[in-house]
Amino acid sequence: MESGGGPQVLADAPRTVALSEELHRLSPIDGAQRLKRESDEVAARALALLSPGEAADMLEKLPGDRRERILAAAPGDRGQSWRIDLQYPETSVGRLMERPAAVFRPETTVAEAIERLRELVQ
Repeated sequence: MESGGGPQVLADAPRTVALSEELHRLSPIDGAQRLKRESDEVAARALALLSPGEAADMLEKLPGDRRERILAAAPGDRGQSWRIDLQYPETSVGRLMERPAAVFRPETTVAEAIERLRELVQ
C-alpha cells in the first residue's frame, strides 16, 4: 500500500529529512537499528531520500516483517523498486542502479521530451 499524503506528511517533513541525513551518515546495520524507533511511513519516506543502494542496504538489515511493512508504506513505486534492488547481491552494480524517470524513442523531439518530463514531475 502506498503511503498517503496530506497534512501529516508535511508536518513530518523536517523530521523525515533530518532522519534521512542521519541515516546517510550511518552504516547499514546502524541505520537499520535507527529505523526501529520510527513508524513504517516515516522510515519509508526517509529511505526514499537516500540513494537506491543505501536504502536497499539498510532494508536488507531489517527483519523481514518490518522490511515488508516499510516496502508497503513506500511512496509511489519506490517499494517495488526496492524489491527489485534487493534481488541483486549486495556488492553488485545492480543494487546501485536507479530506474530512469522516462525513456524516449530516438525520434522524440526535445520539445516533446521536455513536455513529457514536466508532466511526470508535477
